[in-house]
Amino acid sequence: MASREEIEQLRDLARKRHRAVTQKVSRLKRNNGVEISGTKKDPRKDPASFKKMNSIQLKAHINRLDTFVSRETSWVRGAGKTALLTGNLYHQYEALRKTVNRKRETPWEGVKDIFIPSLGVTVGEFQGEKPSHPVTGNPASRAPHLPILTTNKGIPNDKQLKKLIGDLKKQLGEDYGSKVINRDRKIFAKFLKDISKVASNEDLDAIKHAFYGYKGNKKKGIDPVERMSPAQFAFLWNYTNFADAASFDYEIAKSKVQDPTAMAEWDESFNTQIRHMKSLINDVRGIKF
Repeated sequence: MASREEIEQLRDLARKRHRAVTQKVSRLKRNNGVEISGTKKDPRKDPASFKKMNSIQLKAHINRLDTFVSRETSWVRGAGKTALLTGNLYHQYEALRKTVNRKRETPWEGVKDIFIPSLGVTVGEFQGEKPSHPVTGNPASRAPHLPILTTNKGIPNDKQLKKLIGDLKKQLGEDYGSKVINRDRKIFAKFLKDISKVASNEDLDAIKHAFYGYKGNKKKGIDPVERMSPAQFAFLWNYTNFADAASFDYEIAKSKVQDPTAMAEWDESFNTQIRHMKSLINDVRGIKF
């Protein structure tokens, strides 16, 4: 059992640490706009309660106060007036964000000056204009070269911050690019399946041949043709409005599968998008990756 003298020393130390915490709380509010008082992150207790604590309780409380005062403990304001983000986590996020943004710039430098005949502009010009989908208003391409701009003001809490950190780490993985291409190919395969249910013409056949790499019966491998490479497909999906055209026709096709007469006012646009996708594929055929 601790002596009375030891307990008094612990109470004095707790009061000193309490003052140090209060000073740090004030600095955080003054310098960073971070409000700790009254939140769950505030480790302080009423100093009057120290008289009722035993040595074990005092040591545990002092440890919490010491942790708060440590330079390793910091916070950043999140989205909203009261949202707080753990400083170390946010600094990790910022470092990863900058690394990912640098990684995104590399492929962009290699494609931005490529001219796309079907669009009549270069990739850079097209991305700059960023035309929108005539129905949904969505961007015409995914534009993966654009930097991630989310900062602390757009992050509500540590849970979301940890999720963002996890997403950035995945983007830095060696196999991330191939996983994204495979995912996007599956998406397009789904689009193509429904589009094929309501449309059948030479233009659509040419798209399927380029995507699947064969003509006729897949199992028998009749009349094989050159399949789009992963780099070609990624270019189509990311830097042109190929994905947008496919998405447009997919939405029309879903309705027509249920009712062939549905969306009749979009029939001409539906077929136009098929021809456009074929033209884009032909454009990409002439590009060396």
